[in-house]
Amino acid sequence: MAADCCRNFALERAGQPNFREQNPLHSPYARLSRVITRYTPPPEEICTIVGDRTGDDLFEHIGSRPFGRWTFDFYQGKGGHVRGETVIVCDELKLLFSGDIYVNIRGFSDEQREFNALAPFLMTGVETDPALCRQSREALLQTYPGYRFVPGHGAPEQK
Repeated sequence: MAADCCRNFALERAGQPNFREQNPLHSPYARLSRVITRYTPPPEEICTIVGDRTGDDLFEHIGSRPFGRWTFDFYQGKGGHVRGETVIVCDELKLLFSGDIYVNIRGFSDEQREFNALAPFLMTGVETDPALCRQSREALLQTYPGYRFVPGHGAPEQK
């Protein structure tokens, strides 16, 4: 994962507000989400930092890792959705894990749809920077046509 993603999990394990909760507009929804889903952060021993952003590109390549015979490239976004957002791409498989930069609302389960309906009442939006998130989402869709997108929420879909 990106170093910022690991830092976010460390905050959660320490009982401190994570990056989203540090924004007063996002804190109620983020905290309620944790309670409803019984979320617990991943243990430190399974968190591996692939790299850290150093530049100002929309998506910065932070490293690669082999998995079987395939190579997965890790990119960190500028934080339109949340600081530490990570995109993982395998060109050989035409597979992209988008995190919450891209979500498939049509592929939500009934439970996800029901919970998602609470968001407008608890916060102004789920993005840290909506315009930047929209720009990031559009860049992914333009850069990876024909890839299978595995979103942060909702079912995977071919783009």
